Amino acid sequence: MERYESIYYRRGAEISNVLRTVANHYIGMNPPEPFTFCEFSREGLGWDRNGCLCMDLREKLPEAKQGENACAAFRIWSDSEEEKLFEMACFGPARLYVAGEMVFQSSVTEEVNVKHKKAFPVQLKRGWNDFIFCFSSTASGFGAMIAPEEVRWHWLPFLAPFTEREGCLGAVYSQAFPGDFRKIKPDFCLGGSERETGLEWYPQRWSGEADGNREAAGGHRWEAVFGEIELGQRIYGKTSLRGDGREIMIQTGAGGIGTCDRVRVWLDQTEILDSCQEQKTACPAAEGRHTVTVMVERSGRSEKGNYPSVEIYTEGGPVCCEMPERICGATGDWMYLGPFENSVPVFRPEELTLNRLYDTGNGGTYWRLDGKDNWVRPCLQNELFGRWNYPLGVTLYGLLQTGRHLGENGITQYAASHIAQCVQMQEYAMWDEAVYGYPQINNQLCTMSMLDDCGSFASAMLEAYSEIHEETAKTAVKTIAKRVANHMEHVQERQEDGAFYRICKDFFMENTMWADDLYMSTPFLIRYYQMTGDAVYLDDAAKQFILFKKYLFMEREQVMSHVYDFKYQTPTKMPWGRGNGWVLFSLSEVLAVLPEDHPKREELLAFFRQLSEGILKLQGGNGLWHQLLTHEDSYEETSCTAMFIYGFSRGIRYGWLPDEDRRYRKAVQKAWEGLTKYAIDRKGNVYGVCRGSQYSFTPDYYKYDLTSRDNDTHGIGIVLLAGIEAGKLE
Repeated sequence: MERYESIYYRRGAEISNVLRTVANHYIGMNPPEPFTFCEFSREGLGWDRNGCLCMDLREKLPEAKQGENACAAFRIWSDSEEEKLFEMACFGPARLYVAGEMVFQSSVTEEVNVKHKKAFPVQLKRGWNDFIFCFSSTASGFGAMIAPEEVRWHWLPFLAPFTEREGCLGAVYSQAFPGDFRKIKPDFCLGGSERETGLEWYPQRWSGEADGNREAAGGHRWEAVFGEIELGQRIYGKTSLRGDGREIMIQTGAGGIGTCDRVRVWLDQTEILDSCQEQKTACPAAEGRHTVTVMVERSGRSEKGNYPSVEIYTEGGPVCCEMPERICGATGDWMYLGPFENSVPVFRPEELTLNRLYDTGNGGTYWRLDGKDNWVRPCLQNELFGRWNYPLGVTLYGLLQTGRHLGENGITQYAASHIAQCVQMQEYAMWDEAVYGYPQINNQLCTMSMLDDCGSFASAMLEAYSEIHEETAKTAVKTIAKRVANHMEHVQERQEDGAFYRICKDFFMENTMWADDLYMSTPFLIRYYQMTGDAVYLDDAAKQFILFKKYLFMEREQVMSHVYDFKYQTPTKMPWGRGNGWVLFSLSEVLAVLPEDHPKREELLAFFRQLSEGILKLQGGNGLWHQLLTHEDSYEETSCTAMFIYGFSRGIRYGWLPDEDRRYRKAVQKAWEGLTKYAIDRKGNVYGVCRGSQYSFTPDYYKYDLTSRDNDTHGIGIVLLAGIEAGKLE
């Protein structure tokens, strides 16, 4: 960033202005968009429990002969040019082409052992990226599995190719065909029609013609969707139409005989028909869009296999119905739900939304579409809004507090709506994982296995509780918080002394303790203590700092090592800036809640002062701290600087730090001015934030490999929080 572009050059370091600019820039770049709802065929390719797309063509094409070939394909949208790592495991010979270039070719090592995964980079361009696979059938298998590397962190939706399937979720696969596998190079366009490829593609799409009688108006096809349902069960259908002020006619048919099952029909929220007979009713439909909801209750009066029909028309002829919700890829005009046992109360139209899972009385269910086994699945196609991960937990905490500090409710409600969107759909997400193998939303929360997955975002969730107004979301917050607390207290790995650590078997971080995990745990624990009144959680939070200090504190430097590696029984002795920031930040959160008479309070205060003293001595000349605190030749890093501003400001304000000579106050002022000069531009972009880390025993990794990234979510929220606390000193 040029100094001319800095927010300081244009407007100075005035805190409220900086907060407003950074917060509004983030919101503008990440508007509050809902999940994307897509058609998905259960007859297609699915995901396994590890998040791998499983293209097992031996299962899908059982008639394929050895030596025959097939293709599979999907598309990925990227908002920017970036390199992504993928992993593939093969059932047999496989190649992958992206944008027409081969990026992966199996060797015999992969072809004979599906447990052997190979990682490779793919350079994604901005826009659509076409992935086309070629497979050859052998005795060992036919196909492959693929996923982004570290899939829980780098989840990407795979979308169907071809104009006929635009918007559908998932991959497609072709018929088997003969030929020399070595000479096959697919040259078809995934943005065109599948008919132009000369191959037949699966899963087959529903067109309406296969059902024989797709009517122009209200022609929903109950039997194709539900098959046979039991006596007393209920099913729902939902469509929409555009009124022009004239009356519309709704007529129920009998399914082949004079009497039929019970049919109830609502126009918007008004019930207009309830009958077990063939019946026609008229009602006015004002100008604009209207929703039609139909419930059918199986009464046993109609012949088996027959369902009542519902036709919608005006004096001028049939009404053109439309899908009542935006479902990407859907070709029909009705959505379906059920079947429900008669013990489940009848749903009112306003209760039939996309934002929940439904209890049938015999398990969960969600919306379906025309044809066999076509379902609606929500998926996350936003880069940030609606995502659950730990950096966003910090970001949203910062936005919540910024909105409160500035008195700008729009900022607060933006953060609360992000959180509410995640929590409202968590029950569905767990069901999605159970049914489909891997969830398309909330994947880290669903597959929770470490503190990174839950603590940071769940802490922001509890902080936002008072800002969330939907009762279903408030209930979900309590349910999720209880699950996270249970994970921390009873599931998360601990050393014998009770300290959190990471087992992560066969992963690079196996048997390690990270300074980061004090933030991933203790802010949540104190907020859960505040919610429940159970001091077990407060005591655990306090204890963790004492234990982590034992393993990670570097006495001579008076700062924390990033990681303790139990494989070698030693700390790495790498004083990573943000790692120390996590500790000081989180310790200030705990001290602000810890009662004056708590038995560990004095020990924690002494640690806070000791760590603050060590950090203070390492402040750089521009006011910022360095990526490696003790290495002045490492780059100036924004997120740790912001965390130290936060910790020092609170220490002064609460009286935890001796500041008669104003050393800490001057450090805060110098650091905030440094951020506005070197890390924040006039548009609200935030620079110099270290990206998500691994760990190392060498300084070169932190200095040269672990680079910074503009507008990284590890830094935006904490910059906001730093400004708020610095402002309170003024």
